[in-house]
Amino acid sequence: MTEIQSDIILWKQFKLGSNEAFQRIYQQNFKLLYNYGLQIYPNQALVEDCIHELFVYLWKNKSTLGDTNSIKFYLFTSLRRKIIQEQKKTKKKEAEYH
Repeated sequence: MTEIQSDIILWKQFKLGSNEAFQRIYQQNFKLLYNYGLQIYPNQALVEDCIHELFVYLWKNKSTLGDTNSIKFYLFTSLRRKIIQEQKKTKKKEAEYH
């Protein structure tokens, strides 16, 4: 089975509510996401928070998520978006206090 086929099956299982599939996605991708996140924004706590918030969002919205051929690409794109949103919030808060 190719990686794409494996990802498609795993993602479908997750979207149908499989806790095991969700855990597998998390375990397979956390370190990759963490390292990727630190390249975007070198703040360990913020990156960890964004990853956890991303997975909470995914679990809560699993039935409405689109399909994907690459879980890693989907997660990287989502994490990048999340970190950029958090950066903007942080900059806005800092500007309000000065």
